[in-house]
Amino acid sequence: MTPELRGLLVAQWERTRDLQRRTGRIIPWVFHRKRPPIGEFKRAHAAALSALVETTNAYRFYFGVYVRSVGRLTPVYMATIDPFRRLIVYPSLLRSVRTTWDHTFGTA
Repeated sequence: MTPELRGLLVAQWERTRDLQRRTGRIIPWVFHRKRPPIGEFKRAHAAALSALVETTNAYRFYFGVYVRSVGRLTPVYMATIDPFRRLIVYPSLLRSVRTTWDHTFGTA
């Protein structure tokens, strides 16, 4: 991570924590807008995060999804869509990342 990116993330994280303290609300993302959300999803709050880290010989891609329960049905809902996420969504997403990488930087 470059020093500039780290500085940007730390500054935005501090702004988010300050906003949480002032409003008494949990803000589950670092980058947010002051206006209402464009859309709302009532079954769960989720955030997808990705990072590309340079190692000695290559790059390592990290991908994670955090889901916060918003009701009694969230665990049931997540269990129901789990096969779809694992078999269709994530492989498709990773293929897209690989295709973009190969197109931009060439194949390994």
